[in-house]
Amino acid sequence: MPLFLPRRTVSFSPRLQRRQQRWPLLLSLSLLAMAAQGCRPQPSPQPPVPSPAAQADALRQRQQLAARGCQQRQRDLLEGLAELRRAEAALADARAASLPPLSSPPVWDEAAEQRFSLVDQELDRQGYEQELAAWQRRRAEQHTALAQQRQQLAEAQQRLNRQAQRLRQRYPALFTGPTSIEVRPQEWRRLNRCPDGPA
Repeated sequence: MPLFLPRRTVSFSPRLQRRQQRWPLLLSLSLLAMAAQGCRPQPSPQPPVPSPAAQADALRQRQQLAARGCQQRQRDLLEGLAELRRAEAALADARAASLPPLSSPPVWDEAAEQRFSLVDQELDRQGYEQELAAWQRRRAEQHTALAQQRQQLAEAQQRLNRQAQRLRQRYPALFTGPTSIEVRPQEWRRLNRCPDGPA
């Protein structure tokens, strides 16, 4: 015969039932309060105030760095301007170089040659052809030299333009105009002046 235990019904008092109904609400409120407490921003730690000796050391390092940067700028500016003047001199030399003018070609005088004997005419004809061939060689050489001179002139102009453009990019107020390579004295003095470093 199976054994059945009777089911007991537990009855709570109405007061206890109200308390049980409030527990989930109280638990939710407690959880929300804890979450809000955890989300509150924590005060950020203040950085330590450096000592006067550390501040003086940092200032000295900044001054040394600024002095080194200024000295580097001075060297770059001097080298850049020296290269600009070399390019300017090379361009002036290329412009000044001139080739000697080519002499006129030899002339064959047919009427004058008729007065000479055939043998003399043949000898004169050979001499004329040799002079003409020599003149044509000189003309070809001069044309080659002229082409080389034009090439050197173009290269010298490009070198000058490149150097001037490099300086304009680094130091925009250095020159007196957008196409000039004349230096502004006040800008030169400003760029060439460095602050005194620490002793």
